[in-house]
Amino acid sequence: MVKLIIDTDTGADDAIGLLMAAAHPGAEIVAVTTVAGNVPLDQATTNAGWSLHVAGVSDVPIFIGCDGPLVRPLETATEVHGADGLGDTNFGPSPIGPQHEHAATALVRLAVEHDGEAVLIALGPLTNLAVALAIDPLLLTRFSHTVIMGGAPDMVGNVSDMAEFNIWVDPEAAAKVFDAPGRKTMVGWNVAMSAAQVSRQARAQMAQLGTAAGRFAHDVTAVVEKFCAAELGLDFFALPDPIAVAIALDPSIVTRDQAIGIKVGLGDEARGATFPTWLTPDARATTIVWEADADAFSAQMFAALRRLD
Repeated sequence: MVKLIIDTDTGADDAIGLLMAAAHPGAEIVAVTTVAGNVPLDQATTNAGWSLHVAGVSDVPIFIGCDGPLVRPLETATEVHGADGLGDTNFGPSPIGPQHEHAATALVRLAVEHDGEAVLIALGPLTNLAVALAIDPLLLTRFSHTVIMGGAPDMVGNVSDMAEFNIWVDPEAAAKVFDAPGRKTMVGWNVAMSAAQVSRQARAQMAQLGTAAGRFAHDVTAVVEKFCAAELGLDFFALPDPIAVAIALDPSIVTRDQAIGIKVGLGDEARGATFPTWLTPDARATTIVWEADADAFSAQMFAALRRLD
């Protein structure tokens, strides 16, 4: 049984990722930590509670983290995910109350308690991880693996020409995380766009499953589908967080990767860019996922949505 600790800025795709993690028969969510990103912190925490509730794992503790980046003002993505981050479904107050411990200290504590056993999955800006690393610089070495949804190693971004949203929101935090020791895998926007596309037909099929999770996944992606059609001219939307979760649960769906260092752009023009480079102290510090099996991802996602009712 793989133990998971999931750090999330719970928008629509994060929510589906949480469902997938909860549904997997070989995984157990130990804790969820929340961070500001797609939506402000309070909304991200509320959305995490609803996602866990729909998944039937209401006993998973939620720890509230950082309400903004290390040094920059918070910029959200509510235009993509809806004002509430969940497709303007407006579920209301969370059915799960958060814990009193801060997410950063919870990450440090949980890493020690599950030393070498747990997988850390980061689905939002890396602020919580950076703060936790300031407490314990060896934090990531205490996890068996850290899977990061973030980055655009091909320099094709979704918030700027070169940058992916999670890294762009808090590039200073991302730089600290990529420079930290420990096994890391980066699942970037490039993988989502090539292997985690959801067509209008596939989204309709979510609701047609007839399960609570299927209806939830369908409803929370309403705004992102409209945004991609109206603003980008696309007849699909991508699910970056779910494919990061899928890879954490089943690394065999990765079809091409590369172990190499990552440098994060901090200047205005290159803000949040993730540059693959050999010119780092540990030139094989991060595994970049370049390609993944789209059919295997879709099968895993739909299996999860069928399972949760």
